[in-house]
Amino acid sequence: MSAEHLERLRLSSSRAATAADFLEACGDTMLAWAAQDEANEERQWGRRMDAASAFREAAQWAMFLDVPRATQLLARSGAIFLNHGFGYGTFLMAATGERQDTVLQGRIRPMIRSLELATAQQSGATETAAQDLPAPLRHPQQQVYLLLACAAPPLLAPDDRERLLQLARNSPNRLGVLPVGALGTPLRRFWDVALHLLASNPETGPAVVVEHLQSMSLRYGESMELAMTNDYLWDHGAAPVDVIDFDLAVITALGIRAFGRPVMGRAMETFQERVPPVARTPVELGAELVAE
Repeated sequence: MSAEHLERLRLSSSRAATAADFLEACGDTMLAWAAQDEANEERQWGRRMDAASAFREAAQWAMFLDVPRATQLLARSGAIFLNHGFGYGTFLMAATGERQDTVLQGRIRPMIRSLELATAQQSGATETAAQDLPAPLRHPQQQVYLLLACAAPPLLAPDDRERLLQLARNSPNRLGVLPVGALGTPLRRFWDVALHLLASNPETGPAVVVEHLQSMSLRYGESMELAMTNDYLWDHGAAPVDVIDFDLAVITALGIRAFGRPVMGRAMETFQERVPPVARTPVELGAELVAE
């Protein structure tokens, strides 16, 4: 499928390979520089964030050519973000398969506690909640990425899943309109996806998740069409867009892990009919993140 996806987006395999190699090298360089900056914590932090971003961007290009490599790059990126308290790091790692589950399982309950503190803070509870909450998780965007990650089976014990589901149902974020991700998707859409993944109802959940994926994919397709109008930037892999939107790809992977490939496949039939080929690209590649 990767050759077909490259053709859809008018990209060459050599350009994708060059971009992936360059960005991975940038990430390695940033990590090496960060290791030399122990005396300057602020600069060290900045270089680690640059490394995490570079690995994530490298993974976008690797998705067209080598899914195992893309998975490894996502895990490297996610681990850096996770170690600095970002829910987005947990989100990326949750999509990389069961080999990462052992890393995440030991941190699930502290993560749930963080979400409880975030909810308490938003509800105007004591100042202690704000003080105890990691700085990145004071932002609703990071909270929803964390919630999505916690919804990925088999990370949660049944009692933890129910506890988190009740928290999510009562959170003000379920009605949030803040933009999330490169596509600027309203927070409430992400939150609804997480709620249906947590509820794990195979009769209603897949259809709702796919409906949200459809809306987001159409927006991604429009963004790609606009980016491709500048031939020079596009052909050189320099357009200021995410060539693969990992919000779409990872949610697809989480949906397959939550409901199973056959169930999600049936729910995706209408998606295939209603979404143009270019716009389907991240979802189709995201399905490849889940091992058969």
